[in-house]
Amino acid sequence: MSEKNRINRRDFLRVSALAAAGVTVAACAQPAAPTVEPEPTATQAAQEAPTATQAAKEAPTPTPAPVEDKQSAVLVEQVAAGTIPPLDERLPTEPMTIDRTGKYGGTMRLGTTATSLLDWSVRFAGDWMGTPLRLSEDLKGVVPNVWKRFEISDDATVITGYMRQGLKWNDGEPHTADDWMFWYEDLISNEELTPTPEQYFTVGGELMVVEKLDDYTIRMTFAAPNPSFPMVNLGHEYGFWSDNALPRHYLEQFHINYNPQAPDDAKAAGFDFWYQYFGNRRSPDGNAEVPLTAAFIVDTESADAVTYRRNPYYWMVDADGKQLTYVDELYLDRIEDGTVLEAKAVAGEFDFVHGWQTATNNYQTYKEGEAAGGYITRAWKSGLGSHMLYMFNMNYEDDVWRELFSDKRWRQALSVAINRDEINEVVFFGLATPAQLTAHVTSRAYKKENAEAWAQYDVDLANQMLDEIGLEWDENHELRLLPDGRPIQIVYDSHSDSPIHELVFGYWKTVGVQVDYKVITRDLLRPRIQGNQEMMSDWGGDECMDTLLLRRPKWFAPIYGDESTWAPMWGLWYNTKGEDGWEPPEEIKQLYEWHDQYRITDDVEWADKILASQAENIWSIGTVADGPVPQMWNKDLKNVPEVHYFVWDNLGGFEMYPEAWYYDV
Repeated sequence: MSEKNRINRRDFLRVSALAAAGVTVAACAQPAAPTVEPEPTATQAAQEAPTATQAAKEAPTPTPAPVEDKQSAVLVEQVAAGTIPPLDERLPTEPMTIDRTGKYGGTMRLGTTATSLLDWSVRFAGDWMGTPLRLSEDLKGVVPNVWKRFEISDDATVITGYMRQGLKWNDGEPHTADDWMFWYEDLISNEELTPTPEQYFTVGGELMVVEKLDDYTIRMTFAAPNPSFPMVNLGHEYGFWSDNALPRHYLEQFHINYNPQAPDDAKAAGFDFWYQYFGNRRSPDGNAEVPLTAAFIVDTESADAVTYRRNPYYWMVDADGKQLTYVDELYLDRIEDGTVLEAKAVAGEFDFVHGWQTATNNYQTYKEGEAAGGYITRAWKSGLGSHMLYMFNMNYEDDVWRELFSDKRWRQALSVAINRDEINEVVFFGLATPAQLTAHVTSRAYKKENAEAWAQYDVDLANQMLDEIGLEWDENHELRLLPDGRPIQIVYDSHSDSPIHELVFGYWKTVGVQVDYKVITRDLLRPRIQGNQEMMSDWGGDECMDTLLLRRPKWFAPIYGDESTWAPMWGLWYNTKGEDGWEPPEEIKQLYEWHDQYRITDDVEWADKILASQAENIWSIGTVADGPVPQMWNKDLKNVPEVHYFVWDNLGGFEMYPEAWYYDV
């Protein structure tokens, strides 16, 4: 590809800067827009409520086949060598059966700039944490996964989970209800390990009760209805985050309830307290020894790479009764520089590059490298309510800034100052949807009027509203001034260097508002946001599909977390039930009440109220929704969807069974 036909991020920013200044740019050719095939019917603008309480049936029992054909040759050799038991002793009596077929073999090559053991590339390529249930492929409900089935009471207060008899951890030890009880009694109920349990586990103001009914059956009881729990917490990973049931047989040695020497062991390992050491040992991101139910487990680790071997005890089989996964191993290349990772991807050195590693503006580069690199690039849809949204801190310590940020006219004015059509054309080839932040178009709560609220491009209106607030221009008519005379210059830290930033901040500069930012890591950003030190924040607008929409305060009500700064101290107040943080005004308390009502009723009436409040107040300023997300696969990988969604709301397409990807060579 010639340099004159390539438009990289720097080119985009230069073009956008000139466009913002009213200059027509003809010399830089924009790459051709990616062709996006029609979405699957199952994901088109569904308006009905998710059937999260419906337990789907599994595929029919497969036809018996010779045992040698039902497992990888790698495992056949291990059985012959006596290092693992025969297949029928490794699988549960009722393995999870999926409607896929394929063939064994191959090493999947992946790349990352992260240092954790369970990089997102690995997570997307296999069932890394073993969610009890799994989102259905139409994203409207849940189907069996680690659990073979579940039941939920008519009043949505009791959930009974039925595990698979004979299920095992990757070290061959039984995975039973005792592991769930260890999670409940020794983690969630332990104040040193869990000072404040997640809100999903404390519905009705009381911690859920978990009981063991038999070795493979547990019962969860809530003090109030919790109808979304099967989808949000058992089919997704909300609240659990990096695990659910814990391997009791391994972790007891680090827990003070079972090992009185745990404090001494922790100090010997370099930790101040036993619970810090326990947290370190239970995390699969940092400890390769903790047993998992994942499809792949760590084999070797170095500074340059991590290799993963198939889990011989994996509990899923295909339509022919063959144990998954088809791929034998993963190889994760550790790379410090993202530009190097992308260059390797275009050179065909990876078999899968997910949407958080690619850049939409480089789509044409990816396409032009396909033949030489031996890969295929597909444009999935982002599933985002907004590709970048902006929030101002209404709890900021400075009184003058706080009062300005709390004035809804400020947020409305900056919203209409944004040229969303230009963002769509420049960054997303015209394939996104200019919109205000609201529910995703597939959501039952989506309303066109909410998506259009304060989303028109009207610089005159923006200036008029800023004038009404009393923000006068400086003598050079370059920046507006605060009531105390200080120039409106906002400085904040961002977790990403998005090309949307330069466009948006250019639009705002034309109405006298200057924004400067620098990119820092999420680990550094989190304490600054939670410490109420940031004037504003940005993030990608996920959690807008029905799988996760309004399941926790985030964009539409204040959250205490690193994804949003629009009122962190109010979020802390909500999280701690008023014991910490700042008590919010009644208008914000109302948002929290509506959130709570939606959670316990699953009634879209409450979502409608919250989204109407967002449309009026613009708590979070959206830009464009649902743009294309490039995904790259080795051309010989099969069972990969042509078009789907790549978003946190569906765990990046996890419901499409990446364990069943295989090489057809």
